[in-house]
Amino acid sequence: MLARFKELTIMWNNIKMASNCERVWKTAMFAITWTIWIGRNEVVFHNKVWDKELIWKLIKLRVAMWVKVRWQDTASSITDIYRFPAIGLNQQRDENIRPLTVWEKSGANAIKFNVDGAANGSPGEAGIGGLLRNEKGEVLIKFSKAIGRGDLNLAEYLSIKEAFILFSNSIWAHNHSFVIKSDSRNAIRWINDPSKTPWRLRK
Repeated sequence: MLARFKELTIMWNNIKMASNCERVWKTAMFAITWTIWIGRNEVVFHNKVWDKELIWKLIKLRVAMWVKVRWQDTASSITDIYRFPAIGLNQQRDENIRPLTVWEKSGANAIKFNVDGAANGSPGEAGIGGLLRNEKGEVLIKFSKAIGRGDLNLAEYLSIKEAFILFSNSIWAHNHSFVIKSDSRNAIRWINDPSKTPWRLRK
């Protein structure tokens, strides 16, 4: 099985794509195999019904989240990548767009969680994702998951909440300081001042 996956990876990566589509294409293989594997386990072990429409949406969501977190220099939003994955990435950053969540080196004994959320509509299918890195930029934890239907504010807020949960239960919680990086002013304001958090998010 491992040998076959290696062969698949080689064949997949040997397919020539336009430069703006290459990152999406290479990420797609891992998103497809991972999503199908998880879906298969849900059917086999939890008697879930195979939902091909949901699987397709989850694949696109994971591709969009992983690409955006991995290559944060792109001006394409998570929603753009989710809706139009075949178009690829716009590498030219516009100064008028929403600021990107770019990783910056953290201090000694500090680790940083870069998080993001996306929603395909308001409300629409939504997802969250993030990467926890140490001061060297090495990835310690990563997550990407669908959260059902919601808007962008909900997705951004839940991405920060998920980061707190993962860090507090990690082996680094007792001997490292913790920084969360998000590009959502609303979510950051609600976390810092819970009294301003919308009632629907107070759970």
